[in-house]
Amino acid sequence: MKEIGTINIRQREPGSDRSNKRLRKNGLIPGNIYAKDMDSVSITLRADDLKKTMSKYGRNSGYKLLQPDGNMYTVIIKNIQILPMNNEYIHAEFQKISLTDKITVDVPIFLTGRELLDSRDIFSVKHIENLSVSGIPQNIPDYIEIDVTDKEIGDFISMADVTLPEGLETDTEPDFKLVSFTRGKVYELEETTEETDEETDAEDQTDDENTDEESDDTENK
Repeated sequence: MKEIGTINIRQREPGSDRSNKRLRKNGLIPGNIYAKDMDSVSITLRADDLKKTMSKYGRNSGYKLLQPDGNMYTVIIKNIQILPMNNEYIHAEFQKISLTDKITVDVPIFLTGRELLDSRDIFSVKHIENLSVSGIPQNIPDYIEIDVTDKEIGDFISMADVTLPEGLETDTEPDFKLVSFTRGKVYELEETTEETDEETDAEDQTDDENTDEESDDTENK
């Protein structure tokens, strides 16, 4: 069962784009906490604190948001807005939860052993990138690991073949195909490209020879 990380926050009044920019210049980012039974709460937190805590506890962990007066919100991270040009965090959204109630989260699927498939010219195809799982927040992993080391062309992995970590469940049908395996396409494309380059070189060489012959004929005349 995962530990629960703590992030320091301050409550704030909803701000404008200009005030949010001022926050970010000071290393802070705006955020919101929401739940079905409460109005959205606007907060600020340090971007570095969020990054460090996520690095230690994971993206899908439960967290406690601690205010200066000692009050806390137990939450999960629902969304983080990031500037793609520099990976700067600019906004965070949190959902208030109970650590004893189950939540449903989309967890990335991670394949292990793909390098061995590559060496045998086998290509793995994930039919979904994330698997929807349910459990208490402390049991939600950062990813679902699936070993593909011994797979062959034509094989597939269905939900029934995957053992979820203890305390998790999913509504995905047992016969749903998560991963399938085909002959590698990249290598075929590279071979075709090499053949095309060789043919082009041969044609260029033939053209050069024909040009030389025409030049000789002209001189003889």
